[in-house]
Amino acid sequence: MAQKRHKQDTLTFEDLDFAGQARSVNAQVTRLQASIQAHVRKAPNCGKNATVTLLKCIGQTARMLNRLTK
Repeated sequence: MAQKRHKQDTLTFEDLDFAGQARSVNAQVTRLQASIQAHVRKAPNCGKNATVTLLKCIGQTARMLNRLTK
């Protein structure tokens, strides 16, 4: 069963109307951007190169986008 995470946990993503899905996707993309930025900022504190970390995240995101076109 899909987890309910919309409208006070009463709807799944599939249950949302088109506009609700669009808002949810936008929020998720915005959150992904913020998460990647935080991850890249933390990289040097963990002995990782921030640029390499960013490029890996970009690569992961690009692969996800490519899967959408198949």
